[in-house]
Amino acid sequence: INGADVYLIWSMEATFTPIASPVTSTSIGATHLRFNQQGQVDLQQDFSDSAEGFYKQVPVLGSIIRSIGERFQADG
Repeated sequence: INGADVYLIWSMEATFTPIASPVTSTSIGATHLRFNQQGQVDLQQDFSDSAEGFYKQVPVLGSIIRSIGERFQADG
């Protein structure tokens, strides 16, 4: 693996209670790992969509985020 870049794709399921009742949401993400010549991790960076996984579930805030997202969807 020395000097290599590795990408891990993952999904996370979380249950939380934004206001009154529990909500389970699933979000996807990726992790970028870069290894040095000794095989040690030099870089670790996570990428995920927190709006999809958490914020869309919160009343009022969720409807605002969904509305903004709909404006960016391609017509089709």
